Amino acid sequence: MATISAESSLDKDTTNNLAPSTAMFQATLQGLTVYFQLIRLRNSCFLWIGDSARRMDALSVALPNPFDNKAPLVTAITDRRTNDAQPVRDEGQQIAAKLSRKLGAQVFVTYNVAEASEESDLLTAIEAHLFSLIKNGVAFTL
Repeated sequence: MATISAESSLDKDTTNNLAPSTAMFQATLQGLTVYFQLIRLRNSCFLWIGDSARRMDALSVALPNPFDNKAPLVTAITDRRTNDAQPVRDEGQQIAAKLSRKLGAQVFVTYNVAEASEESDLLTAIEAHLFSLIKNGVAFTL
C-alpha cells in the first residue's frame, strides 16, 4: 500500500510555472518503505528514489531521442557503487528511460534501494507506483 507524506504537494496546479517545485512521498512496496523526492523543473524532473539509508550512489539521465520516440537516450552521470554492488542492469537508467518516454521530457533518476534478493520484484513495484501517480494526475514536470 502506498502512502503520501503530509508535507507532500503532489498536485497538478503550480502557481509559478517557472519556479522549481518539490514533492516528497513514500510508499510501502513489498514490505519495504521506499522514499521518493521529486524536483519538478521546466520540461524536466529530478527523482531521488531510496530507502532508509538515504544515500545517493548513482545518477542517470534520459531524454527524448529526436530520431526515435520509442528509445530515449540514456546514460549514467555518476556511479559511486563498488563493482560488487553494481547490478547487471542499472535500475536508475531503466526508470529514467521509461519515465522520459512517458513524459516526453528529460528525466534525472537516482536509484538507491538495496533489494533483499535478486528475485525481488521491487523494481517492478516501484515503476508501477510511479506510473500510477502519473495516471492519477501527479505532475512530474512543469
